[in-house]
Amino acid sequence: MAEKLGAGEVLMLENLRFHPEEEKNDPVFAKALAALADVYVNDAFAASHRAHASVDGMTRYVSTCAAGFLMKQELDYFHRIMEAPERPLVAVLGGAKVSTKLPVLKQFASRVDRMIIGGPWRTPFSRHGSGSGRFPGRE
Repeated sequence: MAEKLGAGEVLMLENLRFHPEEEKNDPVFAKALAALADVYVNDAFAASHRAHASVDGMTRYVSTCAAGFLMKQELDYFHRIMEAPERPLVAVLGGAKVSTKLPVLKQFASRVDRMIIGGPWRTPFSRHGSGSGRFPGRE
């Protein structure tokens, strides 16, 4: 399909998470994805930590890889609030897989004035207190 594209045309793929090879970062699948591209641009900040074929694996097979403008904007904003934040600074955290994000939580705990935790993240903290606003390990 990609070889039939004309100048200025774009090939859209279905949601790759339907393919088990995607989340397994299968090198054969990653190579097949890379064969469709001349250039790889990642603009998905929220997915960039994933070791999936479309995020990580295919970058080994595409000669030109880059972060997109939205990614740069997210990183610039993140750097600014981590290094010179306006106060008060409040972090809102949530999502799944709490254990894999504990280092992030610890980094934020030492930098923010308040932290709001929701979703599955809330459960471990509910067991340790009344929601007083105190972080474990920080008085």
